[in-house]
Amino acid sequence: MKVAIAVGEGELEIRSIQRPEAADGLLLRISYCGVCGSDRRQISSIVRGMEKVMGHEIVGTVVKAGQGLDNWIGKRVVIAPR
Repeated sequence: MKVAIAVGEGELEIRSIQRPEAADGLLLRISYCGVCGSDRRQISSIVRGMEKVMGHEIVGTVVKAGQGLDNWIGKRVVIAPR
């Protein structure tokens, strides 16, 4: 899957990484992911060598679910970051 990674002050790179597994939670097929003001502030202050995957305002569809969460498969969801 492709991700935007902050790699240095004001620098983003698009990279391919291995898709995570659902384990005990939910795995989503991401439809949209926004970059908001807090992301922009982090990108502008990231130190080289302290890479971070950006984006936390996510909309997607559940494609895999951990034990006891099968009723979530196929549902469209919005992530509410804290």
